[in-house]
Amino acid sequence: MIALHPKYHLITGTTIEQSLCEFAELNEIDLLIVVPKKHHLLNKIFSESRSQRLVLQSHIPVMAIHEYF
Repeated sequence: MIALHPKYHLITGTTIEQSLCEFAELNEIDLLIVVPKKHHLLNKIFSESRSQRLVLQSHIPVMAIHEYF
């Protein structure tokens, strides 16, 4: 069995996607795990998904865990 040692950090910056990518590269992160926020229909139509932009900008793997509450 593999021992996992997760760490949690608070990241600040101008854009979420760019800040996460920079943090991941500086800290040699192997995998980013994100929990996308649910949006209403109008928000889905008129706004761009941050999770999708993160996946497209990132050079490391991104895993999206969807919440079903």
